[in-house]
Amino acid sequence: MAPVQTGLGSGVIVSEDGFILTNNHVVDGADTITVELTHTGKKYKAEIVGKDPATDVAVLK
Repeated sequence: MAPVQTGLGSGVIVSEDGFILTNNHVVDGADTITVELTHTGKKYKAEIVGKDPATDVAVLK
């Protein structure tokens, strides 16, 4: 069985409809992305909407 690698990062919710701004290095190479809201503990699956390695920015939804 292959080892499972996990990581943590931070982001900012930038719209009411769920767009999140984070760093590209946080999501680069990820197979799945789960966003956890620290104030509620709720978890949501997210997808990469766009990313730019040159500026290290990524947008999730």
